Amino acid sequence: LDSVALVVGRAEHQAIADDIAARSLTLVQDNGLDDFRGHRGRIAVIRYAEETNLRIGSILNRRLQELGDSVTTFRLFPASGNLSYDSVKTIISAHDRVVFATSVRAISGRGHIAFPSPLATLIQQTSRDKTTLLVSFGSPYLLQQLRDFRGAFLLAWTDVSAAERAVAAAIAGGAPVSGVLPISLAPKFPRGHGISVPRQ
Repeated sequence: LDSVALVVGRAEHQAIADDIAARSLTLVQDNGLDDFRGHRGRIAVIRYAEETNLRIGSILNRRLQELGDSVTTFRLFPASGNLSYDSVKTIISAHDRVVFATSVRAISGRGHIAFPSPLATLIQQTSRDKTTLLVSFGSPYLLQQLRDFRGAFLLAWTDVSAAERAVAAAIAGGAPVSGVLPISLAPKFPRGHGISVPRQ
């Protein structure tokens, strides 16, 4: 126990975590990812998670800015009301590219694993009008609730810091994406599906 502080969090261990996170990224649906990777500019990042998850998207935002993007962000919660959604729509209307960074996770007693309906509607509407990337830092099954989603869907699987760094590198740093699904999401997204994106 006396050695924990000297072992946990060491640089070489973090490098292993970053490598695992990068290799696990799985592009399920690609419609516009190249627009994010092709040039740096203004991006709206809409973050969603439970109220207890205070840091969702913060590392992603910082890394995107470090890599050259100008980021406008807004945070949504399960209990967010009409005023919050009005504010989000105003931000989205001012940007051509939108990232939804979401963490939808199983929570004991909740009884369901899903977006709030207003968020699902917003994501689908945005994907019809804007270059849209939906990143899941949690449940891989989000498309079941988004039957008319027309953007790109990237799975990061977990909302740990390494996953957010990996997503930023894939969006803005030209890092490759090579993961494949260990599960089946739909007939057109069977186990083993994954769209490979080479290093840019």
